[in-house]
Amino acid sequence: MLRRKGISILLLALTICGCSRYVTQIVTYGSQMTVEVTFRGNLDVNENRYFLILSTQDAYSLPIPPPEGGSLDEFLEPGDTPRLGDRSTYFTNYYSTWHSYIILDSLGYFLAKGPFSATDPITRESVATYSAASSKFTFTIRLERIFGAAIPDYIYFDVVSADYPTDAQKFLKDHIAPPGQKISKILGSLLSQTDEQKSDIDPSQDIISWSVKIE
Repeated sequence: MLRRKGISILLLALTICGCSRYVTQIVTYGSQMTVEVTFRGNLDVNENRYFLILSTQDAYSLPIPPPEGGSLDEFLEPGDTPRLGDRSTYFTNYYSTWHSYIILDSLGYFLAKGPFSATDPITRESVATYSAASSKFTFTIRLERIFGAAIPDYIYFDVVSADYPTDAQKFLKDHIAPPGQKISKILGSLLSQTDEQKSDIDPSQDIISWSVKIE
């Protein structure tokens, strides 16, 4: 009788210990994204435009000029008309690979959500104001506002500075490297990097560091 009782206690202990090995960890997802990009000089929102390009795929496309890339296309906000070439080509080659983007210009930070089409107008939503000269491109936005309820497991992104003269072609001047950066939607995910300085572009266009955090 005692022997049977001892065996029963031993089996119960093994069962409890065995189950403890398979405790499921709860993964917590973040609800918002904070982006901070530092430039070599103060931003110039009159002569330049600053973009956060967002995608749900790593194969998004940007018009990157030589020597880094081979494109002679302009870097335009969807809806703007290139001075050379066909407007619809830009949607086929570039904007169709973007999920959305956030732009900073003289009016502030704005979100534009895709899908983007050459026949449909672009709608901007205000994200934040920009009122004082600063060397930082920075804002916080809720992920659900960008992606709706279907927030992807990984968010692909790039940060771009582009010169934006009124009566001339507009080109990408700097972006973070390497392209195809991605961040998990898990709470606390953080990516940051120091970027190589470029002496051949204006300080207001030269990215020197950046960070993206899911909170």
